[in-house]
Amino acid sequence: MIKNLIWKFFETVYVNLFQVVLFITLARILAPEDFGVIAILTSINAILNVFVNNGLNLALIQKKGVDDGDYSSVLIFSLLCSLIIYVVIYLISESISHFYEISEIEMLVKISALVIVFNSINMVQKAKFTKELQFKKMANIGFVTTMISGSTSIVLAMNDFGVYSLIFYHLSSVLVSIIIFSIHFKWFPSLKFNLSRFQKLFNYGYKLFIVNIIDVFYLNMYPLIIGKFYSTTELGFYTNGKQLPSLFASTINSTISSVTFPHFSENQGDKEKLLTILRSSIVNSNFIILPILMIISISASDIINIVLTEKWSQSVIYFEFFCLFFCFHHPFSLSISALNSVGRSDISMKIQLFSKSIAIILLIVFVKFSLLYIVATQILTSVITLFICSYYLSKTLRYKVSDQIKDFVPYLFIALFSYFFLYLMRFSFESNFLNICINTVVAATIYLTICSILKVNKLSFYLLRFFK
Repeated sequence: MIKNLIWKFFETVYVNLFQVVLFITLARILAPEDFGVIAILTSINAILNVFVNNGLNLALIQKKGVDDGDYSSVLIFSLLCSLIIYVVIYLISESISHFYEISEIEMLVKISALVIVFNSINMVQKAKFTKELQFKKMANIGFVTTMISGSTSIVLAMNDFGVYSLIFYHLSSVLVSIIIFSIHFKWFPSLKFNLSRFQKLFNYGYKLFIVNIIDVFYLNMYPLIIGKFYSTTELGFYTNGKQLPSLFASTINSTISSVTFPHFSENQGDKEKLLTILRSSIVNSNFIILPILMIISISASDIINIVLTEKWSQSVIYFEFFCLFFCFHHPFSLSISALNSVGRSDISMKIQLFSKSIAIILLIVFVKFSLLYIVATQILTSVITLFICSYYLSKTLRYKVSDQIKDFVPYLFIALFSYFFLYLMRFSFESNFLNICINTVVAATIYLTICSILKVNKLSFYLLRFFK
C-alpha cells in the first residue's frame, strides 16, 4: 500500500505542479475578469462531467470479479451520455451567454464542453488500471501527459491565446491520456453492452452519482452564482484566492483516496483492518496537511505578491479563509471514501443531501451581503458536515467519535496555536520570500515541538531534527 501511495502521490504532484505553473503563467498575463470567465466555464464542465461519470468508475473498482464485459458496458453507456449532454450544452450555449451577459462565453462553452466526451473514455481506462493497482505505470503516463499538454498550453498563453490556452490544456490532457493508455496497456474494450452486468454496477453507482452530483454542484454553484450576482473581476479574486489552497489540499486528498479506496474495498469484510487503514490515513494526513495550511495562510500576502503579483492582492483574504475550509474538508473526504468502499454509498448520499441542503439555504440567505459572508458559510457547512459524518462512521465502521476527536482535534489546535503565535509576532521584512521562509521555519518548529512533547505523532520526532 505504501509503495502505491508513493507512486500515486508523485503522479498527483506532477499534475498539480504543472497546473500551478500554468495557473501562475495565466495569472500574470490575464486580468482578474478573465479568470472570472474561466471559473464559470470550469464549473459548468465539472457539473456536466458528473453525469458522464455516474459513479460507475468507483463501482468498477469496488466490484469483485470485474471483467471486460463490465468495462465495455460502462464505456458505451458513458460515451452515449456524454454525446447527448454535449449536444444539449451546444444548443443552450447562447442562453448561457445571455444569462451572464458575456458574449464570448458562447463559443468558449462549445469548445470546452468537448472534454466531457473525452472523459467518458478516459475514466473507464483509469478505473481498470486503478483496480489492477497499476499506480507506477499510471504515474508515468500522468507525467508524460502533463508535460505535453502543460508545456503546449504555457506556450499558447505566452503568445496571447489567453483563456483558450487553459481550455486547450484540459482538452489535450485528457485526449493525450486516452492515446497513451491505449498504446501502453494495449487494452481495447469489446464494445458489447451487457444489460444485466450494467444493472448491477448501476445499482451501486447511481447512489454515488447522486452523492457526486450534490457535492460537485455544491462546490461549483458558488462560481456560477457569484458570476451572476457579482462582477467577473470579483469572481476572479475569489477563484484565485481558493485556487492555491485547493491545489495543495486536493493533491493530498486525491492521492490518499485513490490509493486507499481499492484497499478499503479489498478489506471491506474485515472491519477491524479497514478501521486501522482509515485511522492511519486520517492521522497521518492531519499531521501533515493542517500545519501546512496554517503556514501558507499566515504567509498568504507574501505568497500572492510573489506568485501572482500585487494586482491579485484582493485575493489574500479569500486565500486565508479557504485554508481554514480545507482543514475540515479533507478528513471528511477520506471518511466518505471509506463508507463508499464498503458499499454504504447510501449513507454518503444522506450525509451529502443534509449538509448541502444547509449550504444552499445559507448561500441563498447571504449571497447579496458580500463574498466574505459566502466563504464563511462554506466553512460553517464543512464543520457541520464533518460532525454528521463522524456520527455515521461510529455506527457503520465502529470508529468511535472519541477516537475521531483524538485523531483530528490535537493536530488542529496545535496548528492553530502555531498560526496565532506567528500572527502576534508579525514578522515583516522587505523580502516576501524571507517572510515566507521565516514563517515556515518558526511555525514548523513550534508545531513539531508541541507534537513531540505531547507525543501525538511519532513522525514529529524525526522531522523536528531536520528543523533543528
